[in-house]
Amino acid sequence: MAKKRPADVVKDDRAFRESFVCELGPAGAEIGPLVDRICTRLAEHGIDAARLDDACLALTEAINNVHEHAYGGEGGPVSVAAEGRSGRFSLTLRDRGTGMKGILPGERLPSCDAGLETLPEGGFGWFMIRQLADSVEYSSKSGRNTLRLVFANPASQRDPP
Repeated sequence: MAKKRPADVVKDDRAFRESFVCELGPAGAEIGPLVDRICTRLAEHGIDAARLDDACLALTEAINNVHEHAYGGEGGPVSVAAEGRSGRFSLTLRDRGTGMKGILPGERLPSCDAGLETLPEGGFGWFMIRQLADSVEYSSKSGRNTLRLVFANPASQRDPP
């Protein structure tokens, strides 16, 4: 059997890695433009439209959580690394705010049996993030929080146009 030459090796042209860094201010006005910039780049990399919508919604909620909870609405730095290959893509958020204690919330929806005035404040966003992403991983070490959201990308499994 003939040995493969470098020209014979199939390259995944849809593989990518990009980083985005943003300083969130107290009002959080930077969140929308940051998410728009990331989602525009993901679309340019050929992410499936439905999965792109899922990822952008989950990313928006996750960054809002960083702003509201990790930084207490005061703002602070957040970075997002977008990476894709082999039918999957991921968004990894990093911040230096207050980390979450215990397990990642949102495996189940909070109870909504009572009236509107007694609905719990939290838990709905994490449930949504878990439903939209195929995998959600969180860690907090040495004052650095890392949240990784992984999504299947059916578009990369099709032949290019």
